[in-house]
Amino acid sequence: MSWSDYLALSEVGSLTSSLDTRYSSACDGGLAHLNCPPPTLITVQYAKYGRSVTSSRMCSPEPDPADRKAENVDNKTDKKAENVDNQTDSKAENADNQTDRKAENVDNQTDSKAENADNQMDSKAENVDNQTDSKAENADIKTDSKAENADNQTDSKAENVNNETDSKAENINKETDSKAENADNRTDSKAENADNRTDSKAENADNQTNSKAENTDNQTESKAENANKETDLSRKCQQRDRQ
Repeated sequence: MSWSDYLALSEVGSLTSSLDTRYSSACDGGLAHLNCPPPTLITVQYAKYGRSVTSSRMCSPEPDPADRKAENVDNKTDKKAENVDNQTDSKAENADNQTDRKAENVDNQTDSKAENADNQMDSKAENVDNQTDSKAENADIKTDSKAENADNQTDSKAENVNNETDSKAENINKETDSKAENADNRTDSKAENADNRTDSKAENADNQTNSKAENTDNQTESKAENANKETDLSRKCQQRDRQ
């Protein structure tokens, strides 16, 4: 990557001054690998957003491949040592965490047992209170029930006495009404019987009168009829004698 390529990728503008060809191919503080002589301060001037900007960068020489290998070996050794340290630290941390967890679990179990014991004590106390309240409530209910029953019995007795009194008065009134009604019925019956007798006597008298009159008429008619028969017979006899 060239210096101008880097500037193009960074979108910082174009170079306004030329660089030494030894540095133009690799020298830049933002690149990973540098191919420069011993550390040199390079000043670059370029245009950015319409202004002239001067930027100074320090270039370091490319390390020797042997040094790079040694550095890689050191890096690997350091990484291994670091990994070992990390693993050791991780194991120690895990051991500490397990120890802390065990201690925490023991504390939690202890707290849980203590809490359960407290809850059981509270529950027992609450049950005792509930039983005491229930007994007191039941006693009050029994007392109220007895008082209510006594009141109901008193009311029932009073009601029964009133009902008996009302029944006796009603029976007396019914007997009085019945006697009065019977007396009225007897009076009406006697009057009706007297009227019936009077009517019967009058009717019998009328019937006897009518019968007597009818008998008289019948006798008169019979006598007239007999007289007529005798007259006819006498005439017939006279006519026969004449012949």
